[in-house]
Amino acid sequence: MADRTKPTKRGNSKPNVKKRGSTYTYYLYVTDADGRRRQHSKGGFHTQREAEDARIAAMNAKATGTYVKAERVSVREFLVDEWLPS
Repeated sequence: MADRTKPTKRGNSKPNVKKRGSTYTYYLYVTDADGRRRQHSKGGFHTQREAEDARIAAMNAKATGTYVKAERVSVREFLVDEWLPS
């Protein structure tokens, strides 16, 4: 019998981190107010470890209740609703 010192790797060890082109993206699943499970993602990380660290930080924020989903706001909405009234 051959002695294996290193087990063979089968698949991706971090299934919620994927390589997209030359950068990595993490995926996080969040339950919204309606009780539906939604996928949120963030990309542009240079290494798999950076993406995994950011995913863990987002999961911790989700667990403590401080996770805020980034929302897109148009320039018009920002000017009319936030900047002009102040």
